[in-house]
Amino acid sequence: MTLLPDYQWITSEQLPRTHIIVIGRRGDNGEGSKTDILLYASDILPKHCCFSRHNDTRSTILRPSQSAMVTRNGEVLRKEVELSPGDVIGLGQRYLFLFKDPSAVTHKVTWTYPEYLGLCSLCRHYAQCHLTVNYERELEDRIVKEIIVTGTSNSKDIPAMTAAFLLCVCVQYSAVHFNISDLRRLLLLIASGVQSTMWVSHSENDLRRCSNLRELQPLSLEELISGLRPLVMWMSNSLELLYFIQHQLPLILDWRTRKEQGQDDEEREDEENSEEEKLARSLFTSVTITSLPLSHQVLYPILPGLLDCNPFRDNAEQHTPGLAARVLGSGRLRVPGEARRVLEVLTETRQLLQDCQLHLEISSQLLAYLFYFINASLFNTLMERGSEAGFYHWSRGVCIRANLDLLLDWALGAGPGLGQMALEYTHTLSSAVNLLATPRENLLQTSWASLRSDYPALSPAQLNHLLSLYSPASPCPHTWAPSAQEQAAAHRTAEILESFDTHHPLVLPGGGYQLQLRRAVTDSALRKQLDRLKEFISTLSDSNSIGDTTNGKPQVEKRKRETLLFSLFIILR
Repeated sequence: MTLLPDYQWITSEQLPRTHIIVIGRRGDNGEGSKTDILLYASDILPKHCCFSRHNDTRSTILRPSQSAMVTRNGEVLRKEVELSPGDVIGLGQRYLFLFKDPSAVTHKVTWTYPEYLGLCSLCRHYAQCHLTVNYERELEDRIVKEIIVTGTSNSKDIPAMTAAFLLCVCVQYSAVHFNISDLRRLLLLIASGVQSTMWVSHSENDLRRCSNLRELQPLSLEELISGLRPLVMWMSNSLELLYFIQHQLPLILDWRTRKEQGQDDEEREDEENSEEEKLARSLFTSVTITSLPLSHQVLYPILPGLLDCNPFRDNAEQHTPGLAARVLGSGRLRVPGEARRVLEVLTETRQLLQDCQLHLEISSQLLAYLFYFINASLFNTLMERGSEAGFYHWSRGVCIRANLDLLLDWALGAGPGLGQMALEYTHTLSSAVNLLATPRENLLQTSWASLRSDYPALSPAQLNHLLSLYSPASPCPHTWAPSAQEQAAAHRTAEILESFDTHHPLVLPGGGYQLQLRRAVTDSALRKQLDRLKEFISTLSDSNSIGDTTNGKPQVEKRKRETLLFSLFIILR
């Protein structure tokens, strides 16, 4: 909406005492006789709203029609309201009217601006938005450090998005008031500060892990969550920063260019934007790389238990809280302690991602990555333990299949799309387990060619490894003998184990971000943190002013002493 240079005026004298004034657009059939005031914008309804004045109370009522865009002092109206002199009435996106009552003594306009991040959706004017800061360029270093320290805090009173929100406010202020070179310096400052904080957290986790290794103790779940929290929190904030710089910052720079009437070189601005995007993307990548490996340290020592535990035994632990319990119901299948511990790691990790407000799509991809790790780790352990006498047996295959289903059932209810990704990432493990869980009578009747067709996820080497160590062995070894074409491939032992390096890279979401221009910020805790930052900036400004005064005082005193000495010299002469 473009604000008109001068308000249109509606006075109470225009409202007949016994009639209702209807404002609207001429209908498609050309009928407009029932509309008292015609407007011509496309977003005005044929009967958009009406004004009525009551003789007894001399009050004027504004009644919006259903689905009509009507505002009073910036507030959208859904029901009739009584007008006061000086009220600003908005109709659609193109009309503003100022209500006057000649019988009133004073006329006071009370316009309320919604609190938005960035350019206001009503006025398109940056300076009128409440969610902004005002600081000198020289204070940026200390401001960014303060924001990063605040964002790293584990206090429950500080929202997860505090750092991204405050840094975005600083970025948009720099984009509007400072030079482009200053904006790039700010982005570099932010990237350097966040990366330094991440490396400190990562080093602390390494020290904790080394300490546990010396004591021969695995990393506990509590230590995992404690170590992951700052990394996930900064991943969440960095993702919001990345989107803001890539998609929101160009809007601010475009607004600034139009405001300055195209004096800047657009081509150069595009180059600057490209550099800023690269900087933000590298920031998110570095945070992601340091975050992924931590969960493996907890999962790795407890996953092998899924190959040995029996979910059908009577003394198994009854039920695990949450989704797995609802899936199992009251049947004979129980959740063994080994499976429960894996589910606890998955559940606590998922809860952490939610607490840190990480984007839902990224959360699903990270949880899917855990299933990718589970697949490779468990499959390799399964292959290595095949040399144990009688390990590849039908009964063991059935138990492993039941335990794996517990994890996949959890994934189906943990988030949108996660179930399908978990099935995809555990396909190789599922194929091997399904083969072992096949009744021996059926397996003995199946040829090598049929097995290759039924289990395409298994390589010839992996399939041959499972069949050659299957217990009890086949009485007809030639039934499972590899075909002549695959003899060489079936005996390549280097291809038996799964690699940990074939995971798909994270795909950045195209939408669903929290910090966007012209979107109202409703979290009062975020606004509270902004107020606290403003107080911090005010303190810095005051201390700088005092410092300037103090620094200038010795010079003044020196000049006074010189003047006094010169006067004494004149008198003595």
